[in-house]
Amino acid sequence: MDADHADDWDRYGWDGYFALIKRHIEWETVEIEELAHKRDTERDLRAVSDDALAGHVNWIKEFKGNLYANLVNLCGNWMGVDNLSKWYDRDPRAVSAALRALWAPDVGSPGGIPPRDQVIVRIRHFSAQMPKSVIRGPGSRLSVIAALLLRIDAHQYPPFMRTMFHDTYEFTGQRSPPADADEGTLYGHALTFLDRLIEKAHARRLDRPRNRLEAQSVVYMLRSTVKP
Repeated sequence: MDADHADDWDRYGWDGYFALIKRHIEWETVEIEELAHKRDTERDLRAVSDDALAGHVNWIKEFKGNLYANLVNLCGNWMGVDNLSKWYDRDPRAVSAALRALWAPDVGSPGGIPPRDQVIVRIRHFSAQMPKSVIRGPGSRLSVIAALLLRIDAHQYPPFMRTMFHDTYEFTGQRSPPADADEGTLYGHALTFLDRLIEKAHARRLDRPRNRLEAQSVVYMLRSTVKP
């Protein structure tokens, strides 16, 4: 961290965080460096996962090229994405069934997008289907699962990296989830934080972030730019 940033992460609280946002965040840059590839990943995931939802078992072969690279970038866990692919090679029907359950549209919701509580249940179900030998640790497992959630709706269910959120909770003085939190609890806690960030922005009469994806992009970009 350079000298200009040395004291930034000592200014705890929301006021300090929004001072950092004002100082470091330019939305044109956020669009280019954060939002564009997440929306591209949402589109690409939907294209290849249509086969999964239809019951075919060869769809994951499309996880090569840009989609694979984007998933790795979004979760910061190349080994996890690689192990997901290897898990599929060992048991394609089980993995496809688990992903269909994770991604299935909710017929009772607008646009078929399942509500938050249902998504958290789906995360826990998917994680229960995934052997611990594939990806170890709730944070690492969730990072991959949350990247896959982009297929549902990127603006409502953005990616997750535990370190990014943990440091931001500490800076803003927000409670962190329990040390033994499972994947669903970690993600629910992150969504609550992002919603609070949006509310705090509105209270300050700021136009953005407007949704969870933009809020998550602020968390990532600021944490990467200004390191504690």
